[in-house]
Amino acid sequence: MLCAALLTGLLAPVAAAQEAAVEEDPGSYAGYIVKLSDDMPRMRTLSGDASYDREGNFLVVDTLEQTQEIPEEYIDYIEPNYYVELFSTQDPSDPYYADYQWSLQEIGAMSAYRQGLTGEGVKVGFVDSGINTAHVDLDDARIDGANFHVDGLSFDRDVYGHGTFAAGIVAAQTDNGVGLAGVAPGADIRAYRVFNQKTTTMDAVVSAIYAAIGDGCDVINLSLGTQYQSNTLRTAIEAAEAAGIVLVAAVGNDGSSTLQYPAAYSAVIGVGSVDSGLTVSSFSQRNRSVYVTAPGGGVAGLDHESADGYRLDLTSKGNMGTSYAAPVVAGMAALALGYDRDLTEDGFRYLLETTSTDKGSSGYDTTYGYGVVNIDAFVSELRREFTITYETNGGVLPENAVQAYAVTDDTLTLPTPTRPGFQFTGWYAASDLSGGQVSAIPAGSLGDLEFFAAWQSDQTTAVQSVLVNGQTAVPQADGSYRAYLPYGTVLADLTPNNIVVTPLEAGSVAEPAVTADGGRTWTFQVHTSGDASHAQTYTLYLEADSLHVADGSAAQSGSAVPASHDGQTPAIPYCADATAWFLDGESQTLPDDFTCQTAVESGSGLFTLDGSTLTYIPSAEDAGQAVTLRVQGVHAGRATLDAVTITLAVGALPVSQSKALTPSLTYDRNTGGGAELSLALFGNQVTGVSLDAAALTDGQYALGEVTTDGAALLTLEDAPLAALENGAHTVTVTFDAGAPAAVPLTVCDSTPLYTVTFRSQGAVFDTRSGVRSGSTVTLPPAPVREDYDFQGWYTQENGKGTRFTTQTPVTDSLTLYAYWTATVPSGGGGGGGGGGGVGGGGGGGGSVAVPAETVTAAQTSANTITEADGVTTLTLLEEAATSVESEALVRENAAHTVVLTGRGVTVTVPAGILPEGFDVNRLLPDRSAFTGAPGEVLAYVDENGGLRPLPWVVVGADELTFTAGIAADYRIVNAGGVFDDVAADGWYTGSVAFVTARGLFSGTGETAFSPDAPMTRGMLVTVLSRLDGADTAGGSPWYKPGMDWAVTRGISDGSAPGAPITREQLAAMLWRYAGNPVSQGSLDGFADAGQVSAYAAEALRWAVGAGLITGTDAGALNPQGEASRAEVAAMLTRFITAQAV
Repeated sequence: MLCAALLTGLLAPVAAAQEAAVEEDPGSYAGYIVKLSDDMPRMRTLSGDASYDREGNFLVVDTLEQTQEIPEEYIDYIEPNYYVELFSTQDPSDPYYADYQWSLQEIGAMSAYRQGLTGEGVKVGFVDSGINTAHVDLDDARIDGANFHVDGLSFDRDVYGHGTFAAGIVAAQTDNGVGLAGVAPGADIRAYRVFNQKTTTMDAVVSAIYAAIGDGCDVINLSLGTQYQSNTLRTAIEAAEAAGIVLVAAVGNDGSSTLQYPAAYSAVIGVGSVDSGLTVSSFSQRNRSVYVTAPGGGVAGLDHESADGYRLDLTSKGNMGTSYAAPVVAGMAALALGYDRDLTEDGFRYLLETTSTDKGSSGYDTTYGYGVVNIDAFVSELRREFTITYETNGGVLPENAVQAYAVTDDTLTLPTPTRPGFQFTGWYAASDLSGGQVSAIPAGSLGDLEFFAAWQSDQTTAVQSVLVNGQTAVPQADGSYRAYLPYGTVLADLTPNNIVVTPLEAGSVAEPAVTADGGRTWTFQVHTSGDASHAQTYTLYLEADSLHVADGSAAQSGSAVPASHDGQTPAIPYCADATAWFLDGESQTLPDDFTCQTAVESGSGLFTLDGSTLTYIPSAEDAGQAVTLRVQGVHAGRATLDAVTITLAVGALPVSQSKALTPSLTYDRNTGGGAELSLALFGNQVTGVSLDAAALTDGQYALGEVTTDGAALLTLEDAPLAALENGAHTVTVTFDAGAPAAVPLTVCDSTPLYTVTFRSQGAVFDTRSGVRSGSTVTLPPAPVREDYDFQGWYTQENGKGTRFTTQTPVTDSLTLYAYWTATVPSGGGGGGGGGGGVGGGGGGGGSVAVPAETVTAAQTSANTITEADGVTTLTLLEEAATSVESEALVRENAAHTVVLTGRGVTVTVPAGILPEGFDVNRLLPDRSAFTGAPGEVLAYVDENGGLRPLPWVVVGADELTFTAGIAADYRIVNAGGVFDDVAADGWYTGSVAFVTARGLFSGTGETAFSPDAPMTRGMLVTVLSRLDGADTAGGSPWYKPGMDWAVTRGISDGSAPGAPITREQLAAMLWRYAGNPVSQGSLDGFADAGQVSAYAAEALRWAVGAGLITGTDAGALNPQGEASRAEVAAMLTRFITAQAV
């Protein structure tokens, strides 16, 4: 029952979490560690394999049952004895050879060698797999150790090789003529053997750490780790930290963010790995445990299997790992401690943080830590002189205050500054005087330092005031006092009785002042009454004015007048020359640096000084008042104690002319709201307002509050303004003084007037003009179209946009379009599904039913035709007497081509087109919907409900033949564009309708086609690519998709896309698009046949023979003439029609 109590009581919640971990991964530990309390008495040997560590701190057992012999009160905790791994990337086995130099050269290790830093006398412990001390590149006299592995071998039996490799990075001898160089070849090495393969147990590692503490190690290298936290390991790490040991550990080789211990403990410096070039190794962990990085990705080391072997294959995984980066940092710790044994772990961290080469993100990051170690910078920082800065806050340092120090210096006591009237209370490292006081710089300290002095006022020696002949002496920054005495004072005649010092404290006294230089400098002391041992000495400096007010000049008078408010009447200032009012008592003249200091004691005007000339400009507020001014003479930067007083009589404010600040007014009937007029009254009053000489009443205008500068806002109400006619008017404002102000007023009406245009069947049907914004309009009578039903007016064609009714407000000019749906014929199957135009909806009502007399099952079989290639065609004859179910036809289509005929429509359906359950009636367009007009086109309803035209299908007046390449609803729609610049009876009118219905052309504007405009080469290839089914949208420039298509097809060379196309170039491109067919025509009948270019001759003969190009009225081909948009539309119409036939 003891086990249950330990895991659920003593260890909760830690033990509970560990118990869960054991359940999840039973292969991650070997038995248990039992932490024994310090007051446990010595006990007899336990049963089984239970054993103590060598210090007696804990017990290792195989099973929890073995702990039942220990009283519960003697157990602190129980945890799994986790496995711990070495952090090389592969178990080493074979020797490797390659170059070593990069790992030391790239971090500046030679700097330490050149300056004689070797780590001499520093003990570095390796908790590892042991060390082959017989290796020729190690000094065995410097190596000692102990074994903690259960195999019982000696510490110098490294059967795995990891420890020898890691130790060699630190301790390989330098300048011995063989092998490799170590980072700190003078260090003493302690080998604590805990591994004989890649893993060991936690108890062995912990026992080794305690042994290193007992052996007095200065540095411990831990190139090992586990992802499991252990109380036992953490306690051992904390004990090593408390002993002042620098702990260095590898962060792990998973290349992940998983924390590994002990590197993740705050007391340990975690080291990641970099490759050659100092970039992070792929296997190096990336997490908060990374403090710095060092070379570990492909480094050379000592081989453990012989006395003179080396592992030099830098590409081998056995030569890679954070295990080999950590010893670099451990060696640097040995260098620093060898230079100064007083260096602390915090000092070593400072050196790493400030000298490592920043990599990755600026500053610290979890990939490189503070950067890649730099031994060159590390040594320079270690050996340099550091500065000490003192912020005395008003105090004075003693002359011998130390201003710099080195890491090797003994402890330095900080100096004591002085400050009159204050007691020094200590130095602080923080500018806000937070934290503890600092009295000394300990030995082994590093870095530039700054200290801030703290003071406390010494009330017993403080001074409240110093008076000299009634004049107050002013305290100075250095603690002294200074007083200026009036002209005529003889300093030599002053006695201590003329100087009155009042201490701050009632119980303190001031000793009489004394002078040694004829009264210019005095000293006095303040101390507690009856105790002069603690006295503060003060210095008093005295000066007497030589510059003073001349006799009879102390009182002056004058007058001034302020300026009018409107600025039309300028101010009359007071002016005077002050030189006659002052005199130097020694020279009886004015000194060269004489100037004045002025002050306005009463009044609000502007008092200025130009040399010795004084000017006072009174303000409006000064009007009718007496203004008092004061003037002092200034010499040597100091003003006289006496002054000249000037009394001015200020006259009344001059009358001003009021005016309108708003140059003109506008009143808009649409917006209303009246009008506002800004006035500058200048002290006057408004007496009336009129519009076109008609006086307004008080309720028709309002005057706002008058500001201090005389401005006011006059508001004209809406009613009198709205009564005026549109046009020019005048607003007149009269005042109690001065002339009236007249302001032009314009009355207008900005209400928008809009035009509503109604269009039906491509033409203007009706118009509503002069429609006011926001109003509604009456609709015209409904238009009529044969075989169609009118569905209303819409803001876009084909029933798109918003429907417009008599309730719709008009907010802009707009064009409305009649929306039509086909009239349902008698016996038909629906009315077009809500669309009819290109882009209109499809829907379920859009199918056209096949007449009942279409076909019979027997006739289906009887009309089976088997072609030579084995394809069976089923022809459904409209003369049939009875219907055949659609499902049967769909089944037949799975393997056969089906041809549907009826009502002048022949639809060929290739095998496999029709899906199961498809209604074949949907393939037959409504015969009543087409007449063979040029703008009619066959289209199918796509998956989005839009109609997709089939450009190669020509709709005849009596028949329609096409192949249904997709199972969908098919429609006949008249989608030809109607344009204002295309005549109804023009020779090209039908062609324009033909090409626009198929989406090959579009207009050049909303209602314009520009038939006579030239067609460019870029336009033509775009049209041809659309005909070929290519997507031409989104090109940059717009013609690029079409031009790319044309170049790929060999139709154009891609040149001059913006140039107009000639008639022979047009023929050539069409000929190439048709596949270079054999020509059947002749050019002999054209007078200008000789002007045809050689490359275009065959194409023109073909085009003439096919009827695509005809001559001009003059019987000429005009091959070099530019082809217009109308000509291209006509040729494409003929070309498509000919191909379709």
